[in-house]
Amino acid sequence: MANAAQIVSTWIGEYFADTFIVPVVGENSNFDFRAFDVDPAVNKERIDYNVSELKHVTRKKSTCGFSANGQMDLSERTLEVESFAINLEQCYSEFYNTVFRSKLKRGTDIYNLEGTFIQELFEEMTPITIGKDLYKHGWFGNTSSFAATSFLGDMNGWFKLFEDDSNVSKISLATTTGGDLATNAVIDALRSMWTSNLKLRGRKSQTSIHATAQVYDNLLETFENLGTDVGLTRAFDGTDRLFFRGVEVISQDIWDETITDFSIANPHRLVWVQDGNLRVGTDITNPRSEGKLFFDELEEKTYFKARMDFGVNFRFADTVAYARG
Repeated sequence: MANAAQIVSTWIGEYFADTFIVPVVGENSNFDFRAFDVDPAVNKERIDYNVSELKHVTRKKSTCGFSANGQMDLSERTLEVESFAINLEQCYSEFYNTVFRSKLKRGTDIYNLEGTFIQELFEEMTPITIGKDLYKHGWFGNTSSFAATSFLGDMNGWFKLFEDDSNVSKISLATTTGGDLATNAVIDALRSMWTSNLKLRGRKSQTSIHATAQVYDNLLETFENLGTDVGLTRAFDGTDRLFFRGVEVISQDIWDETITDFSIANPHRLVWVQDGNLRVGTDITNPRSEGKLFFDELEEKTYFKARMDFGVNFRFADTVAYARG
């Protein structure tokens, strides 16, 4: 297996290693697992029992007797988890003839990267990477579209589950011949979602809208082109949060990153969902904090590994609206 960290430049002069490491370590994305319902005690699978609304049961009564009417449906949805692992290795020789040589240990201990800058780098980078990786699996995992050896072929994520469920509201975003979003495509889609999803609009304070960058920008441009004070303010300072009829619209740049990296079809995505409806199953308290670094005397390499169970699903199809184009 190749080294996790590889030198891609000829660094042999007197530079400080921290100059190169710190900006990389500080990188992050605007996602948060707290936005979902996370269960850290799933053992292979969890079955949720859903109960539909009981309604239209009151009737006029004018005489003796009993006449039953009305019903509520009980259904189940299974949250399955898969076992995931992170395995990284590093040999000291990658840094031996570079400026990083001064950061390594001396003598026989030179092989051991524990307690050096590489341990700090792994410990800073891997929690971010694990969190982003699981987020990508959770949204874009697809066992039928990707080969078994592909990064996204190990499980089915929310987008695949939305597509497979006939009860999830799905519409198409209008695009041009070149594949870009048509003018006002997103506002039109949101209006369609609004009129066709009474439960979501009735619980709008408990919902959020998530969008790829171009979808977000398309909606923003619509507001800006209206020429209103609110639209112009957003155009000038770019600091205001974006809302549609009281529901916050959140730009999911990690979606764009995944779509680009794996050339995924329908690059424009929009999801309106009730809080807590998206389920995350795992066997650990915090998937982003797992990991262990250790040195092997025989192999003379430093290793990093982590393992966790992970899977996703959603509970109620009638509080999900999904658009793509």
